[in-house]
Amino acid sequence: MKPREMFINSKLHINNKGQIITLTGAILAFTIISIATLSAQLSTIGSYVPAEKSESIMPEFMNVKETFAYAVDKLTDDISSDRSILNAFNTTRDRICRIESQHGLIFNATLDEIHYRNPHVPLRYITVTLKLTDGYTTIVKTMDIPLHEK
Repeated sequence: MKPREMFINSKLHINNKGQIITLTGAILAFTIISIATLSAQLSTIGSYVPAEKSESIMPEFMNVKETFAYAVDKLTDDISSDRSILNAFNTTRDRICRIESQHGLIFNATLDEIHYRNPHVPLRYITVTLKLTDGYTTIVKTMDIPLHEK
């Protein structure tokens, strides 16, 4: 017999077959456990909601609405000048937008109209539409803001 044939027919070779089957079983078991763990982790993606997102954005919107009205009124130098009103509106919108973006919210405001309700009263109004969203909830409100003579 050749040395190679002796090795193949020996008991050592038979034990190697059992070890290969055991190793294959262990690898298969490890693979199944890994796939189960991975699929369990993937199934929870997107289900975590941070505490600041779990609360309503309505209190924040009420704060933004009041702050926006106050700031536009205070920043308007001359209520008879549309340019002054527009500058105050843009400055306020940009500042609040930047502040809200730092909190993970998206804010936008549009100036719909500049008007007098009564031409004899030194009070001018702007109609604005405010929008605040956190990606899940969106609040939109159109309102009139009085601008007082300085």
